[in-house]
Amino acid sequence: MRLEQLAAELERVQRQHAAALQDAGRLEARLAAAALSAQSDRDAAAAELQRRDDAIARLKADITDQAETIEKQGDTVRVPEE
Repeated sequence: MRLEQLAAELERVQRQHAAALQDAGRLEARLAAAALSAQSDRDAAAAELQRRDDAIARLKADITDQAETIEKQGDTVRVPEE
């Protein structure tokens, strides 16, 4: 009877091991997906920041151009500092 108990215990432990390996595989896949998603979010945020910086630079250039045009006409305008 002892041999049968050991064989049953071995089978149970092997099933638990297989289940643990499957769980580890699923967790690894979730972690990889989360890392990819986080990288995508960082890339999107960086792109949005660059678009906003570009827009700010264009607006500042427009303000400077307008101020120069007004100054040429004889009026003065204060240009905002950065």
